[in-house]
Amino acid sequence: MRTYNYFWDLKGATAYSDCMIRSYASHTTFGGGMFKWVPIVGVVTDLPGIRIQPSANTNGYFERVMGNEIYADWFGPVHANTTFAGASLSTPQASALYPTPVVTTPSDPAIPYTIADTDNIDWAALQAGITYACNTKRPLLLGGADYYVNKSLYVNKFVGGSNVFTLDGGGAEIWTVNNNTFNILTRQSPNDQAQADSSMSNTRFDIKNLRMGSNGFGQTNQTGISLGPSYGAQYTNLLIAAHVQGIHLKFALNTTVNNVEFNLCRRGLVVDKGDWPGVTLSNAQSNVTTVNNCRAVMYGYSTNSYGYGFFDADGCSVNNSIVEGYFCEYGILFDTQASNWVYNFVVNNVHFECSPSGSPTGDGCVNSAIKIDALAGTYSIANIYGQHPCTLIDTEISGETSIMVSGIYYWVPSVVDGSMFRNRTNNAGTWLFIGNAKNALNDAAGLALKFSTNNGTGGPVGVVPTYLASLVSENLGAGPYYRLMPTAS
Repeated sequence: MRTYNYFWDLKGATAYSDCMIRSYASHTTFGGGMFKWVPIVGVVTDLPGIRIQPSANTNGYFERVMGNEIYADWFGPVHANTTFAGASLSTPQASALYPTPVVTTPSDPAIPYTIADTDNIDWAALQAGITYACNTKRPLLLGGADYYVNKSLYVNKFVGGSNVFTLDGGGAEIWTVNNNTFNILTRQSPNDQAQADSSMSNTRFDIKNLRMGSNGFGQTNQTGISLGPSYGAQYTNLLIAAHVQGIHLKFALNTTVNNVEFNLCRRGLVVDKGDWPGVTLSNAQSNVTTVNNCRAVMYGYSTNSYGYGFFDADGCSVNNSIVEGYFCEYGILFDTQASNWVYNFVVNNVHFECSPSGSPTGDGCVNSAIKIDALAGTYSIANIYGQHPCTLIDTEISGETSIMVSGIYYWVPSVVDGSMFRNRTNNAGTWLFIGNAKNALNDAAGLALKFSTNNGTGGPVGVVPTYLASLVSENLGAGPYYRLMPTAS
């Protein structure tokens, strides 16, 4: 069997039979493999790394022998922080090796794509692989290697006929090499909410076994993953480190985030509504997002920082997870944004272990471990552990809101006001305390001493705040079970 050095050597081939290539091009040792000769009459479009027609023969083409999976190595990465210029390749040469990836999915616009000698070779190779995987509805495998990118990698806007994009890193790491502001793995935004509903919200993503980090820049201005509208997306076994945001969900219904670590990100997971024309509080939510077995290691910002944040998103939950590291503003932030379509949120079996070292207030979570801002609904906080001082729950709620607290065995109150619970809306909402074991949480008088109100300023430990003076406490039987509610309710 004839062997060629590079994929591009097949353009000048004069023998037309099955063959081998050693690599994609002279700049890399990756991309080799077997190619078969496919007889056909007529001109075909070359697909770099996959298919190429010899210049002297329009009666066939060479095509890579492959199974179902797509491998990023086929497209000639170098697995190093090397630009085209660093490989002695000019912009025209880079453009010839990596022409604009052809998007073939129906009605799909071309991806944003420009290439220059200052771009990283790995970025161009990964983009070629992503586009081909979307076009062909096949999973893309990264093979556990390192990749270095200097700008966004785009998934096709409408993805493909199956509406599924699978990226399996196999332990690979995608490193960014600058501090520019961009989303690393992303997709073009919908033109408007009508397009999001009709053409994009049925897309499923399966992103797994991947790490994302910054190459010597500390915490970057980048977001790891932001793929826009989806349904049933799964993000599994990821580590996203040192970016301003780990994952930003927008109009991502029924998403599962499982075994993901957000390491030294300012904001780990952001569960959000869409931000394109036509969005309202009720038509582009990321409802029913489930977070399981995740870890947020905080960076040490006292403002606009949290492990997991939920905005105008109903039916979401955080389970069996951790918030730790340096201090942050919130461990978990839940903000309905005054929506009348958000009523439920669950936090269960979560450890809060943010260190107060360096914190401006002396609390590990400067505001609170859990913040709830809601007009109405039921919010369940169960089986929580806190190693360092901070307020457990801070609320801004209405009279139609219930906060259920259960299974609190150990918690270190805030050093600011001695509080475990803080209600910034006087005479509003109902609190239910069920089966708790933490010190004074077994009786109403003890509960009063753990509340801080008066717009959050609170008072010294041992002084019942004004809000609690107007509350009714009830022992509802069946063990320690207390309800605190305004007398006016």
